[in-house]
Amino acid sequence: MIWTEQTLPAGHWICQRFGPLTILLLNQHEEWRVCHWLGDEALVVPGTGTAEELPDNLHWQRWDCTDSDETFQIRPCFPDLPLIAQPVSPLWLAPEGAAQFFVGIPATLEIIASFDQQMRPLIHLPTQALTKTWHGDRSKGNPCYTLRTRARRTFSTGVWPEHDIICVVDILNKGESDFHFQKLYLESGHLGVFEHQNQLWANACRIRVAKPGFHSHEVTFSPRPLAPAHEAVEVKAPIDGHSRRGKFHRAFSSFIDALTD
Repeated sequence: MIWTEQTLPAGHWICQRFGPLTILLLNQHEEWRVCHWLGDEALVVPGTGTAEELPDNLHWQRWDCTDSDETFQIRPCFPDLPLIAQPVSPLWLAPEGAAQFFVGIPATLEIIASFDQQMRPLIHLPTQALTKTWHGDRSKGNPCYTLRTRARRTFSTGVWPEHDIICVVDILNKGESDFHFQKLYLESGHLGVFEHQNQLWANACRIRVAKPGFHSHEVTFSPRPLAPAHEAVEVKAPIDGHSRRGKFHRAFSSFIDALTD
C-alpha cells in the first residue's frame, strides 16, 4: 500500500486491497466517489482504469470537489474507540518483574482528498470488523472494542496480518506483591503509525504498576517503535499529538480497572 499523496485524474479510478478490505476510489463529474467491501468478493480487480470500465451495480458514497482536484491519500490509523486485548494466557508478574507484549491492532484506513486544492477527510474504513463491548460501570464506563487476536510475548515475521498495527507494551511491576495480568485496556490517542518492511507499527508504551491507587501508576510513550522496528518511518502522527505520557491518571486508572476485573 502507498501511504503518500497520489494523483487520480478526472474520469479515472483506483482499486486497492489491504487485508480483508478493498477500496475503490473514483474521480468523476466533480465528485470523489468511494466504494468499499470486506472479504474475497471481487467486484473490481485491484488496479487502475477509466470510469466507463466499471460495472453499474456499485454502491457509492460521494463528496463534491472541483474539476481541478486530483490529489488523494490513504493513511492507516487506529480504530475510533479504545481497545481491550488479552494475552495468550494469563501471567503473574513478581515484584520488580517485567514482561513485554506485542499487541496486533487492526488498522482503520483514512481517505483524504483535495477539495478546491485543500486536503480534507472523506471517510474512515476499518480493515476488520471489531466487536464492541463496554468497559467500566454504567455511569463512568465507555464503549470500546475487543481484539480477536491475543497479545504475544514474542514477535515472529509472517505471524501478523499485514493490516495489523503492532504495538509493543512493556509492563513493569513496581509493587510489593505479585501482579496478575489478564487483559489490557489501551487508548491510542498518543500512538502514531509507522511502517517497517511492509508491516505497520506503533510507538511503544510502558506501564509501571505500583500499589493500587489513583496516583500510583505511570504510563509513558516512546517516540518510536522498539526493535525490530526501531528504524520505522512514521506515516500517521498521533491524533492527540506526541507525548511522553498518556491521558494521565484517567487513562491509567481505566487501564488498571481492566487488568483487575
